[in-house]
Amino acid sequence: MAVRRAKDPDQYVMSFGDHIEELRRHLILALLGMAVALCVTMWYSRTIVAFIYAPLYTAQRMLHLPAHTFSQSTIGPLTLYLGVAFKGALILSGPWILYQMWLFISSGLYEAERKAATFLVGLSVLMTSLALLLTYYVFLPATVVFMLMFTTSYPLPHTSNNSSLANVIRMMAKMNERTLLPGAEGVTTQTANQAANQAGNQAGTSAATHAASGGSNAGMVLPLLDHDPPNPVEGQIWFNTDSNEIHVFEDGRVLMLSPTAPSMVVPLIDPKVYLDEVTLLALGVVIVFHVPVVMCVLGMTGMINPATLRKKRKIVIFGCFVASVFLTPSQDIFSNVALPLVAWGLFELGLVLMGRFYRKRMQRIAREEAEEAAHPSED
Repeated sequence: MAVRRAKDPDQYVMSFGDHIEELRRHLILALLGMAVALCVTMWYSRTIVAFIYAPLYTAQRMLHLPAHTFSQSTIGPLTLYLGVAFKGALILSGPWILYQMWLFISSGLYEAERKAATFLVGLSVLMTSLALLLTYYVFLPATVVFMLMFTTSYPLPHTSNNSSLANVIRMMAKMNERTLLPGAEGVTTQTANQAANQAGNQAGTSAATHAASGGSNAGMVLPLLDHDPPNPVEGQIWFNTDSNEIHVFEDGRVLMLSPTAPSMVVPLIDPKVYLDEVTLLALGVVIVFHVPVVMCVLGMTGMINPATLRKKRKIVIFGCFVASVFLTPSQDIFSNVALPLVAWGLFELGLVLMGRFYRKRMQRIAREEAEEAAHPSED
C-alpha cells in the first residue's frame, strides 16, 4: 500500500519496515524499467554498434585503410553484442532509475531542498547529454584520426636485393634448406629459381611484344568507379573510389578487398577494445562536464567560499590540463588541449552558479540569525 506523502518531512513519519517496503517497491520498478530498456537495446544492439563504429569507419576510409574490425576470438562478437545492449539499457533507463530514487528520498526533504535537488538533477542530465554529443562529434573523431595516422606513420624498411642483409638471408635460407630437407627429391631451389626466371623472361617478352604491337598497357587495369555498378556480371572486378576498396562480384554478392597502407604497422582493431576506449573517453568527458554540478553542491552547502576558488584560478587551470592526460585514453594533441579548455570554461560557469547559491545560503543564514535575535528563545 502506498503511503500518502506530505510536503513537510516532519509530518511524513514511517517505521523502519515501511521504509524497507518503500525501497523494495522503487527498486522493483527501477529493475522493471531496466528490463524493458534491455529488450529494446538487445533488438537494436547491432545498429548501436554500427553507430558507435561510424567515426572509426569514416576515418579508416579517408586514410585508405581496411574499413573493418577484427575479432580475436569466436565469442568476441557475442560479448560485444551483450555489452553494448547492457550499457545502452543502462543509459536508456537511467532517467527512470533516477526518478525512482528521487521518489524514495524526496519525502525526507524540505521544499527548498527539493527545488535544489530538482535543479541539480536537471543540470546533471543536461551536462551528460552535452558531454556525450561533444564526445561523439568532436573528441572521438579527432582521437581516432590521430591514432590511426600515428599507427600508419611507421615507414617500410628500405632494402635492395643486392644488399648485404639480403645476401646473408639468402645464405641462411640455403643452409636451412639443406638442414631441414637432406636428400629431398623434387624441384630444388636452383631449379625453382631457373623456372621462375624463365617464366619472368617469357612474360616480359610477351609484354614487350604486346606493347610493340600497339598495346596501351601490358598489365590489367581496374576500372575506377565512385559507386558499384547497378548490374555487375559474375567475376567483374572494379575499384570503388568512394570506399577505397577492390570489389569483386561473385555468386550474386559483392566481395570487398581492402588494400593496406604502405606502412610497417597496419592497425587490426578489435571492436571490443574500441568500444572500451570509447567508453573511457566518454566517461572522462562526462566527469569533466559535471564540474559545475559539483561546484553548485559546494555552494549550496557552503563548504567552500567561491572567492577562495577565484584566487586559486591558476592552480585549477593547471589541474585541468593535468587531469585531461588521465581522463582521455589517447594522447593526441587535440584532446589534450581542447578538453582542458572546455574544463576551464565549465569551471568559470560553475563559479557563477556557485556564487549565486552561496550568496542565497548566506542571506538565508543572516535572516535566520536576525529572526533569532529579534525573537530569542525562552530557554
